[in-house]
Formats: sequence, structure tokens, C-alpha cells
Amino acid sequence: MRIPFSNSIKILLVILMVPAIYPLFGQDEKLEESFDSNTLNDPEPHWPVVVNPLIKEPALKLEESKSDTSKIIINGYRVQVLATKYAEKADSLKQVLRDSFGDEVYVTYEAPNYKVRVGNSVDRKQAEGIQDKLKKMGYSSAWIIRTRVEVKSAGIHD
Repeated sequence: MRIPFSNSIKILLVILMVPAIYPLFGQDEKLEESFDSNTLNDPEPHWPVVVNPLIKEPALKLEESKSDTSKIIINGYRVQVLATKYAEKADSLKQVLRDSFGDEVYVTYEAPNYKVRVGNSVDRKQAEGIQDKLKKMGYSSAWIIRTRVEVKSAGIHD
């Protein structure tokens, strides 16, 4: 006749082995997430200039006190040409489109895609003109989106 004490030892051993075996039956594949800090496009901060009248410093340089007041950001339209997960594709298309549209070609990142957009249109009619030009260039899937655009001020500080 066996002693019931040995059954309790077996049960105890099984309970102690479960945490050791559990990782073997866990997730089969490891998820790999890569992060490239070079792909982030954070705007340059414009810190205020702090002047202390008690400390005599040389006069401020023009570059330090200069701020760009020639652009106003408003609601408008742009034409989106491409949305891709690959920054290289977006950047190469941007370079191609710059020949025709100059500085009005933008690459923005909205997870998980890089989006190539053209124009700073205040009204939809103007954006439709850009869309027609892009379609003639072979970008038949170009579509108009509503977004924030840069508009040059009309001589406010001239």
C-alpha cells in the first residue's frame, strides 16, 4: 500500500513545473518593431528671446531674433499623390515633383504612412487645377484633401 504523502509530492512537483514549462508554449513568433528617429519630422521650436536688462550682453544677432512672419497657416486644400509605408519612395517622388511644383511639395508622416502632397490652395478650384496637372503627368490616382496650408502674407510687414 502506498502512502498518500507521495501523491501530494507528485502534485506539488507538477505545480512547480508548470511555470517552468509555460514559456515553451507561449507566443510562437517574436514581433519585431523597428523605430527610426530620423523619419520623424518635428518642427523646429521657436523659443522666445529672454532679455535681462541687468546683464549687459552684445546686441542680438539678426538670425537669433528673426522669425518667419511671411507665412500664415489656414484651412485649405492640397492634392495627395501617394501614401506609402516607405520613406524612400515618398522622398524620391517629392524630388521628381519638385521640378514641376517647386517648394509646394510636402511629405508628411501620419502613422503608418508617408504622404506626398502638392500645393497650398485656398479654394477647391485652385486644387482641381493642380490635380488636373498631376493627372496629365501620369498620376491618375491623385486626389484632393482638405488640410492646413501655408499662405504667404500680402505685405503685412513690408
